[in-house]
Amino acid sequence: SGLNVFVVFGIGPLDRSMRDKNDINDLGSISYEPSFSVVKPSAQQAFYDYCTTVHLRGQEQKSSTAWSYSCPFSGPHGFKTFLTINSEPFPTTEERFPILFKLYSQTPSFLYYHASEVGYTIANGNLTINWMYVKVNTDMTYNDGLPELRRMYDWFHSDLESELSNSPEVLTKAFATCPIFTWLQTSETLIKSSLQGIVISMLAVAVMVFFATSDILITIISMLSICFVVLVTLSWIVLTGWNLGMIESICIIIVVGLAVDYIVHLGHSYNMSKHETRYMKMREALTHMGTSILSAAITTCASSVILFFTEVVFFRRFGAFIFLIAFSSAASAFFPFTALLMAMGPTGDGWSYKRLLKYPIRKYRESKALQYNFNNLEKTFKEAKSKYFAVKAKIIGIENTHKDKDATNVQYSV
Repeated sequence: SGLNVFVVFGIGPLDRSMRDKNDINDLGSISYEPSFSVVKPSAQQAFYDYCTTVHLRGQEQKSSTAWSYSCPFSGPHGFKTFLTINSEPFPTTEERFPILFKLYSQTPSFLYYHASEVGYTIANGNLTINWMYVKVNTDMTYNDGLPELRRMYDWFHSDLESELSNSPEVLTKAFATCPIFTWLQTSETLIKSSLQGIVISMLAVAVMVFFATSDILITIISMLSICFVVLVTLSWIVLTGWNLGMIESICIIIVVGLAVDYIVHLGHSYNMSKHETRYMKMREALTHMGTSILSAAITTCASSVILFFTEVVFFRRFGAFIFLIAFSSAASAFFPFTALLMAMGPTGDGWSYKRLLKYPIRKYRESKALQYNFNNLEKTFKEAKSKYFAVKAKIIGIENTHKDKDATNVQYSV
């Protein structure tokens, strides 16, 4: 058998208005849905129909035949069987229901099999049902993956909504609960928080590495090496079979910050080297920083070993994470990161922001110079044009003068 899913009717949200916030055990008080009632015949029939069919629909979803159910209205020890034995019809009338169910609640069948499935009160001899639930025994287990558990969680609630949409209003408010559903929501929240933490940390570390090295290529190689450490850590969680809990989520978030330490020191030392070749730059970086990084990794791993022998689970796992992160960070710094820088690391100005800014600055200056030359050319053209028209005007004036003189001479001769 697998996990039990409880479909609850009649219970509303917890009332937290009067809870003691200083008491972690005070979760509030239970509130009941005032509209819930199974007194009417239509409500009795709707509740019975849901009880006897929900496990069949669930089996279709899981392609299984291993589901079963327990309901106070059905089964060999249920309320309907009690009415049949006593020659009473089901569903019974609204007036007879409180009397008959009160008698049923005193039978061994109810007390042994269904007493925990009904919450009722008796005041002045009158029975009032506050809540009821249907227990569905499924074949779901804690080993099912999160996508499958999420699918079944959504199915239970969508099935409730569709099956009870045409039921009496007194049965429309219900919910399905199971310990694994609580764990499902917690796990999804932890996964989401871990992924958000990794993304934010990676962005912050990328900015920090860029400002430390002033080179985009070194920043890219550094982030690839840090991703290697993150993958090693996540793989360790999977291989050891640890579930994603609060401890693992915290450690996944801090892995990026711890992994960048050794890598950024080597990258900065490489970038500050005055040598021309990648080999000599990396050799100088390892000579100056290699001993310090190796010593820091050894002391960190040695100090975390002490936590392996503690009794508290948090300290043991946290120590294992620190050891793994320090070891994998040092290995990533000395092997993949070093090899990538020797194979494709920047030389000279490399991919520094100074070199990258030179191109747009040069283009800006060239455009300004071109604009200046164009303005000078335009000014020269205007000056040449004005000189041309001035000379042309003088020529026309001279020609007019000669014409006047010729006309005067002709008149004089006449």
